Amino acid sequence: GDVVIGCDVDPSALATASVRLKEYIVKQPKPKDGINSDIEVGDGEKEKEKEETMVAEHNKPIFIPINSNFKDLERHVKALKHPITGKYLVYQDRDCNDAENNVDNDGKAFIGVDGILLDLGVSSHQFDNAERGFAFMKDGPLDMRMFGGKWANYDNLSPIPTKGNNSGGDGDESLSYQEYVNNLNVNRNSGGLTAADICNEFGEEEISRILKKYGDEPRARKIAQSIVAARPLKTTGDLKDAVAMVTPEFVKNSRRMGRTATLARVFQSLRIVVNDEEGVLREAFEEMAPSLIARGGRLVILTYHSMEDRAAKRVIRDGSVSSKRQSVERDLYGNIIRTKDSSPWRALGKMQKATEEEVKLNSRARSATLRVAEKI
Repeated sequence: GDVVIGCDVDPSALATASVRLKEYIVKQPKPKDGINSDIEVGDGEKEKEKEETMVAEHNKPIFIPINSNFKDLERHVKALKHPITGKYLVYQDRDCNDAENNVDNDGKAFIGVDGILLDLGVSSHQFDNAERGFAFMKDGPLDMRMFGGKWANYDNLSPIPTKGNNSGGDGDESLSYQEYVNNLNVNRNSGGLTAADICNEFGEEEISRILKKYGDEPRARKIAQSIVAARPLKTTGDLKDAVAMVTPEFVKNSRRMGRTATLARVFQSLRIVVNDEEGVLREAFEEMAPSLIARGGRLVILTYHSMEDRAAKRVIRDGSVSSKRQSVERDLYGNIIRTKDSSPWRALGKMQKATEEEVKLNSRARSATLRVAEKI
């Protein structure tokens, strides 16, 4: 039978997906070779697979959750076996001398997957959980890490040394984003960068740049100044108050300039940097998807803000998320001449927005954009 593979760096997201897809699977079947594997679920506890072998009912696909990031996904998928047949999911037996196929040492050719759906952004259950720090409507730790690590306790952590005054402004010599992350990885055991790290340790210029680049925030400088002045910030409420100091609650004839829309952009900007979403998109679009999807397979992308959609549009058109558009050569008949640098994708139809009916069922679908491409 068919297999649906779910991947997320957040174990709780996999648990939520398992519940929503429970109609596809009776229970976790035991592999044919009898070896039980551990699967990350829910709160991070590990459950052993069921002892008995089960057959999927009514030819419904089996759901297999993988706790992974995009960088490691290819390796995980290539190692997966069908939970009933015990055969590799993305390999089949081939002649080892078949040069046209990606054949491993066991004589098995990589055949790829039929399609990948990339549902980008933050899951609803992450927004709804105040302890994750993604939402400004609920007070919680200023975290925003996708993988759900423990929130750093700043009272018990030694400060990160900076180059100079951390107050920002002219001559600001605070650590840059990359310098701070490097130091964080060496000097802290906090499980990664958090939104609180950015608000409390980054310089005013760097915070302003983040808000401009990832949120198109028109008040980036004022908000950055307010964040620096409000230090230390430990909760989403602290950040919300800092933004409120320089943002009116309502602006006549401009919802974009009101406080709610501004908070949404600020939280989005910090979340993107905390989780290196720009780098993750590049990894997913340029390396993971092309290497896993078989020729003729589909890449379906759901994006929720402009940075994601620009990257999706560019990778389908050019094969890269780079803003520099590649030149296209055509023959005498106007057909595109494909080279090794050409995009491996062909767009299928135009981008689509959520319908009114879909928005009524799920208001968060209002910002969603759907793009579909075929591997060529």
